[in-house]
Amino acid sequence: MTRMDVVDVGDGACSVVDSLRTSSMMVIDCGSLYDVSGAMSARRLAKSILPRISRLQCLAVSHFDADHWKGLAALPALLPQAAVIRGTLDFIYPDLPATARWVPALLQALATHMPAYPAGSMAEVVDAWAARGVRLQPCPKHAGQSFHAAGQDWNVLWPPALLPVGWGRRATALIRRARELANRPENDWLNDAFEKAYGRSWGADIDLDVSERNAFDPWERAQNDLAGPFDESEDASEDAFDDDGDNRDDGGEFEDASQLGDSFGTDARVGTSGKTTVPEPIKDLFGRLQGLNNELSLVLSSGSGRLLAMGDVKGFGLRRTLQHPKLRARYMTILVPHHGTIAPTARQASLLPQACWLVAQNGPIHHPRLRQAYISRSVRCTYHEGDIHV
Repeated sequence: MTRMDVVDVGDGACSVVDSLRTSSMMVIDCGSLYDVSGAMSARRLAKSILPRISRLQCLAVSHFDADHWKGLAALPALLPQAAVIRGTLDFIYPDLPATARWVPALLQALATHMPAYPAGSMAEVVDAWAARGVRLQPCPKHAGQSFHAAGQDWNVLWPPALLPVGWGRRATALIRRARELANRPENDWLNDAFEKAYGRSWGADIDLDVSERNAFDPWERAQNDLAGPFDESEDASEDAFDDDGDNRDDGGEFEDASQLGDSFGTDARVGTSGKTTVPEPIKDLFGRLQGLNNELSLVLSSGSGRLLAMGDVKGFGLRRTLQHPKLRARYMTILVPHHGTIAPTARQASLLPQACWLVAQNGPIHHPRLRQAYISRSVRCTYHEGDIHV
């Protein structure tokens, strides 16, 4: 028997897959917007799993946004010292191609000036568990690979080992824009933050000795990485989006970040916190980078058909996922992408598998943008129900 719990962490994500037969459990994501320390998300997760913490086998993070992993970093400190935890846990996260390894680093750098947004490196998760004497075994995954956790096999449907050339064009334009902004005197902090993040960002895998560090230029490294290789068979510029533009993320020439379908556009949620104001160009860059980062979300399909976990996948990533040969026609539960704010286009809707339960992990920020494609299929939302047990 497998138990599935979707933990209400507000505008974030957290789910637990627990195999009673094999006494093994996997946590997928834990974090929320405005939960800067991750403590609130961690407390809600701890409440759910503490009685069975000895079964915890695996932690999985869908992508590198801190509002999906910050709670996993805060969790160990909240667990009682008497809690029995395995000495080693598998740590699943996206295996980024070399062409994309700068993305979490720049996202981490920008987040240092986003007062309402959780910041930091996902390496904090590893450090926090190590402080409790638990080693996280890195297990980066990309499409075509599989692993075993919580009593079942899991197929990885996304991200790919090679990204399409169209993604590379959009990413190149973005890194150039970021460098232009960093060259402005008022944004000089970004150069230092990006350099520090590149050496610390989980997924970048840049190991520098002292002599290299003195001459290291993160902007040059990012542009060199973007030289390729790419998947020449897929352009990623052919993506179709819904007519109302909610799913739009086509990499147009630096359109307003609010069009990306992400939580942080041009409104005051990110723009202000107390007396701190974030300049519009930095907000726009941050929103665009989130779009690229979301396209790299880990999509997990259980071999048993118990769960399809879609992270924040969007754009060409969503399209390719729905065409994946190992996508099942039916699942017990589907965790819909990006808290229910991203959906297949009308043309792609028939490719979305059938499910007993569609679940949107959302709170007061994301829920108003819940997509009609899910509402028409009686989606369940943590915003309305709190914790959901399926």
